[in-house]
Amino acid sequence: MKRAVSITLIAVILLLAAAPLVSADAGTTMVVNSSLGLSLREKAGLGQPLVAVMLNGETVTLLQKSIWKQGIEWAKVEFSRYGYTYTGFCAAAYLKSYGGYPEPIDSWDDGEGWKVTSLGGLRLRSGAGLAHYAVRIVPYGTILKPTNAATVVADGYTWRQLKYGGAKVWAAQEMLQHVGGE
Repeated sequence: MKRAVSITLIAVILLLAAAPLVSADAGTTMVVNSSLGLSLREKAGLGQPLVAVMLNGETVTLLQKSIWKQGIEWAKVEFSRYGYTYTGFCAAAYLKSYGGYPEPIDSWDDGEGWKVTSLGGLRLRSGAGLAHYAVRIVPYGTILKPTNAATVVADGYTWRQLKYGGAKVWAAQEMLQHVGGE
């Protein structure tokens, strides 16, 4: 009963949120390329409510592409599973026919930052070292702002403190590339 109510509620929310789509790429079939699955969100953004988790290898239809938010390129997609159709936004970097990652053009202010270069995404941790819990996993290409904290060497990595969503987090510098700034 709860599942039916949840699915109905999601369907109503998606219908109310639907907007006319105009995109040259609309209708393109793509494949999820993420061994841990790929989050489908109501709107573009890591803090947006989760609609579903798409499975690795699952086929999706591209409805709209190139919405930039938080230094990430988001794609609006649709997929069906068990007779239900889901629509939402996902990180375009995890779609198999993805053609490459251009630098963000409308959400990056050209200041100093650190770009995630790990194709599998990067865990942002609560402290410097593997023993600290992962606050969030961000996808390839995400650009994070630095803090003034010194780097810390722990567990075979050099850890750099960065800003994410108003919080200070730590990431392995080996999985980052310096962009912008000096």
